[in-house]
Amino acid sequence: MKKYYLGLAALSFLAGLSSCLKDKNIDEQKYGMAGIENIKLIEFPADAVSIGLNASAQDTTFHLVHLRLNSAKPAQEDIKVTLVRNDQRVTDAHYEILPADRYTLGNLVVTIPKGSRDGYLDLTVAPDDLLDGAYAFAFDISAVPAPYTVSANFREVLADVITINQYDGIYRASGLIANHPTVSGPFSRELELVTTSATSVEFAQPNRSGLFGVYIDATVNANNTVSLTGSPVPYIPAGGQNHYDPVTRTFYLRFNWSGVPDRAATDTFVYLRPRF
Repeated sequence: MKKYYLGLAALSFLAGLSSCLKDKNIDEQKYGMAGIENIKLIEFPADAVSIGLNASAQDTTFHLVHLRLNSAKPAQEDIKVTLVRNDQRVTDAHYEILPADRYTLGNLVVTIPKGSRDGYLDLTVAPDDLLDGAYAFAFDISAVPAPYTVSANFREVLADVITINQYDGIYRASGLIANHPTVSGPFSRELELVTTSATSVEFAQPNRSGLFGVYIDATVNANNTVSLTGSPVPYIPAGGQNHYDPVTRTFYLRFNWSGVPDRAATDTFVYLRPRF
């Protein structure tokens, strides 16, 4: 019987075999790779994930990170995988640490059940508690039982958690810029509107050649009128009113901002799809 030493070099090679390990021809050793059925790697499927939650003041429980058994066969017994927090990686990636009193984290000993390849670490949080910052969690796989081995390439994960409101998404932006020396005229492009509160989204004002460094925060009021703030400060021309159509998911905006002469934008943003 051949034996395999799963050192770092071997693990780097084996990490590329995930698709092969699901091939029944390997189980039957038709490729002449006898012994590969003994490979049993524990890993995160990706080293970074982004999770979007709908805005809500109520606690929501969801899978924060996913653990996977990468092997020819599903788990033959419950596999207990120990994770550890890595807050330094969170700050190194320019995210914030969520205060501990805002969430409940599941057991850091995650079980991949017998007959499965997958295990999950859950998080419970009120999505609205995430609106005041850019928050993330990071974990490393610290221990697995024999005969399993931790993947060399996918042993850590960074999971950022984002709250999105009903206005968040990618839109078809069209309209007109006036009173600008170089980019006046019509524009049409896709545009991201990003949640800043339960009823507000931020966008960079588009023009025919790209985006201005003009960031507008649009708040949808109870009567579907839209209030604007931003930098530089936008103001509404006489007789103008901005509004949102909830049936077609469309913003209709018209505003000016300071310049020589003052710049003017007339915008129509039609919802296309989620940002992620």
